[in-house]
Amino acid sequence: MDALQLVLAATDFSPDSRLAARRAARIAASQGAALGLLHVVDAGGWLALRDLLASRRELKPAVLEQARIQLAVQAQQLLDEGHARAVHQDLREGDPLQQLLGQARTADLLVIGAHGSHAPRDLALGTLADRLSRSAERPLLVVRNEPAAEYRQVLVPVDYSDASREAVRAAQRVAPAAALHLLHAYDLAEEGKLLTAGVSDEAIAAHREQRRWEAQAGMDALVADLGPGARASATVCPGDIRMVMLEVARDRGCDLIALGKQGQSRLGDLFLGSVTVWALEHAQADVLVVPRSAQG
Repeated sequence: MDALQLVLAATDFSPDSRLAARRAARIAASQGAALGLLHVVDAGGWLALRDLLASRRELKPAVLEQARIQLAVQAQQLLDEGHARAVHQDLREGDPLQQLLGQARTADLLVIGAHGSHAPRDLALGTLADRLSRSAERPLLVVRNEPAAEYRQVLVPVDYSDASREAVRAAQRVAPAAALHLLHAYDLAEEGKLLTAGVSDEAIAAHREQRRWEAQAGMDALVADLGPGARASATVCPGDIRMVMLEVARDRGCDLIALGKQGQSRLGDLFLGSVTVWALEHAQADVLVVPRSAQG
């Protein structure tokens, strides 16, 4: 498994983005990767304030200079606190989403906070997490917890697609020392329809057993692909993957959940997309999203 070469942390100077920067620095340091710290000044934000000053030309340089100072201060804090050996600072101006997407193309991992500042000219990272997860071409790590240690327990919900396998690989790359917990939850909601259609209890039981067998066979194949040295456990159970995911993450003490964005079909894409949104909104752990274009 190749180590990361460049980890890029986006910041809007909010508390959550500072957590993200510290996590990015920890990951970069552990793998000898370069660390970038990026702030985007939203041009629309300071343009909206132009009437507050006599001249718009007075505002733009002040906004940019303040952002430059704040970026330098945050980078120096990472150095002073021992979170990083070197920090490349990058100040950009423009649409935050487009700038982040563009700059992230050169990185192995983009790291942002779960929630950002909502001041007009700030990056508002929290409002971008979902859009980034849908559009980013590189793996996206959304951080909500203090990075007190390396990731130790990683949960990877799987559907046995190529996306699932890539999510496993991305999790191993971001958290090489962590234990992996693979989870597959198969839905039995169609049993209600079978009952309504008059299907016998015996046939429904056989259908349920077939679903369980197929799910277990898929998991066995996925675990076998990891090789004999992998620290991995596997859980296969019926239920709604969204609810089961949160329950297993809590019970296993998982500090990271890794999700692939592409399913086995277009419906799978929609399904896994909804699981990703659910995780970003409800999970207590950090969330690693591996987009379709980052796979393969």
